[in-house]
Amino acid sequence: MIYSCKPLFEKIKAQVAAEIDSFPIEDPPRVCIITTGDDEPSQRYVRNKLRDFKELGIVGKVMNFFSLNDILHFLDNQEKKMSYDGIIVQRPILVSDASPKDAAAWVSEMINPGQDIDGVAPGSGFMSPAVRGLDLLLHEWEYDPSGKTAVVIGRGEVGKPVAEYLLGRDATVTITHSKTKDVDRSGICVRADIVVGAAGLETPIRVFTRDYNGLIFDYGITKNADTGVLHGDIDCNCSVLCQCQTSVPGGMGLMVRAGLLLNIVDAYKWRRGLM
Repeated sequence: MIYSCKPLFEKIKAQVAAEIDSFPIEDPPRVCIITTGDDEPSQRYVRNKLRDFKELGIVGKVMNFFSLNDILHFLDNQEKKMSYDGIIVQRPILVSDASPKDAAAWVSEMINPGQDIDGVAPGSGFMSPAVRGLDLLLHEWEYDPSGKTAVVIGRGEVGKPVAEYLLGRDATVTITHSKTKDVDRSGICVRADIVVGAAGLETPIRVFTRDYNGLIFDYGITKNADTGVLHGDIDCNCSVLCQCQTSVPGGMGLMVRAGLLLNIVDAYKWRRGLM
């Protein structure tokens, strides 16, 4: 079965809206989004975030930087950065003076953990929105991953924290990545209760879970170069062979946005001593 996360997303968004409505009108939540480069998926994510912000009364400001040095200078400027409840440095960080990986490492070290609503810094006060979104969905389904086997496809900024979260929930977790042979990945997935797509694959793969009770969570979203159609990491036809597979679009991307909105509310309340 293909599962749309839109109803759950709308329910969470309504809860967030009600909470924000209770805040003083002259003191709304404020978020700074730092962008770099012209990565199309990244730009799409920013547009979606800003649309949510506008609907909910969150003040969002986008700042574009070309160098890591300028980003770090902003993050180190107490007067500027403390104007915001939360700061997001949109990935990938495409700057002139560092690789995306090195830039991400520097940003993680410099960003204030109390404003790190993306949950990327060591000791961050917030759960990654990708992880929080998964947690919300598992709670909605009343599904306990304890004792289950899980395969996470991808070891990047989504795959790794999701794998760590599932491990923390006492699942047995295997991570596959670009160096994993297809035949090995297929063999691992067929023994899994949970499969997570988090690699951004150019071509969706076909996986089979342990049985028809298996769950597939697909964070991947890629536009087909020929057709312009968006697809996930996992072939949507796999839905007939498992209990549930999140839709793409309309699936885990919405849950990530839900997790971010909840983090913003928490950041707002934390800065004002309300929690």
